[in-house]
Amino acid sequence: SDFCGRPIHARARVLLMPREDSTLTTRQRLWQITRARGVNHADLVGWLEVDGTTPLRFDDPALVARFRRCLARFDVAFIDSLSTIHAGDENTARDMTVTMDAWRDLSLGTDTSIVVVHHLRKPGESGGGGMTRGRMLQRARGSSLIGATARHAVFVSDGPDHDQIRIDVEGNHPHQ
Repeated sequence: SDFCGRPIHARARVLLMPREDSTLTTRQRLWQITRARGVNHADLVGWLEVDGTTPLRFDDPALVARFRRCLARFDVAFIDSLSTIHAGDENTARDMTVTMDAWRDLSLGTDTSIVVVHHLRKPGESGGGGMTRGRMLQRARGSSLIGATARHAVFVSDGPDHDQIRIDVEGNHPHQ
């Protein structure tokens, strides 16, 4: 009914594609979250689908075509994480072009928002000098093409207090 304390206007059909955790871990986390929020699990039927096993690579045209057909059933798809849906080197624009083009084309060519989890560079990490300041999109790991393709980016980090989170939002389209 709400997100971060703000009411949700309309219910969305959600596809969650965890690629870094086991199905058991994902199921346990979802049960804990829904239980803590007082959500009846039966109320999620038809609104939340979790798929951690169907092959998906944005650099494979056949898998992209299958994913495009699947997206018609959802309002938003969350993919965790970018590194699991391509075989290229994230640090080179040449390798990331096919993946970023597929992400952009799917996002613009369907009625589904596609959220891809990606990570910031760690201090001292190569590629950008381990930037710890500047725009968040510039601090993302890999080629600048990744940040250039993202329309909006939401960054979640620890807050100043032990039990807080900090949320920063940036976009490549300031008017939106």
